[in-house]
Amino acid sequence: MNDDSHLENLLEKWEESHDQGHDPSVEDLCRTCPELIEPLKKKIQALEEIDNLLGSVDGLGSENAGLPKQAGNFIAEIDLDQCRFHAQGGLGVIYMARDKQLNRQVAVKFMRPEFSSHPARRERFCFEAEIASRLDHPGVVPVHGYGITAEDCPFYVMRFVDGRTLEAAIERYHSTRHEWNEHQCNLEFRMLLNRFISICNTIAYVHNRGIVHRDIKPINVMLGRYGETLVVDCRPYPSGTL
Repeated sequence: MNDDSHLENLLEKWEESHDQGHDPSVEDLCRTCPELIEPLKKKIQALEEIDNLLGSVDGLGSENAGLPKQAGNFIAEIDLDQCRFHAQGGLGVIYMARDKQLNRQVAVKFMRPEFSSHPARRERFCFEAEIASRLDHPGVVPVHGYGITAEDCPFYVMRFVDGRTLEAAIERYHSTRHEWNEHQCNLEFRMLLNRFISICNTIAYVHNRGIVHRDIKPINVMLGRYGETLVVDCRPYPSGTL
């Protein structure tokens, strides 16, 4: 297990103990890996900043803790059908669906059922939807609406990006470049560089809005068929206020 995976596991243990009313020592959690003490403290501090921000956003006080929040100051009634599984992440599951009212394909991110009754994770999921809905930039996937299933599982509806990940594009470049002539190889490389510049511009916008993306990596960048470059899976740390 690498350090990043080990750190995430330690953070999960800290969260579980904290939610049960315990206050575990970081030093005790890192007894077998003291080199992770400082990184774990930083991650815990960032989570506490999110919890503090959740208590103040849109005037929600502690008496409303655990309740789903309205995403981006709107509530949209969206009639969906033809849902089918697309992908799964750490906190959510992505489905493709059809918006019956506007006859368009959309992506629906559901909170994983095993986490929906976990107050802290539920709040972060709702916060993620709210943050995404407030970010208005061509490089950020727009949020169309927010809802809760009959089983009390929160979800939000987004634009569906028809394309491939930056990771897949990079892998294709390295696996196929030997088949191209010099001109085509240079062209493909310049296209990847242009994608990278688009990502930098998007992240600069997100940072300017007071949000630090937690998980920037090639698999979390979608490349559309018509030149779109979109940063997805926005699990942010707040660096200020929106």
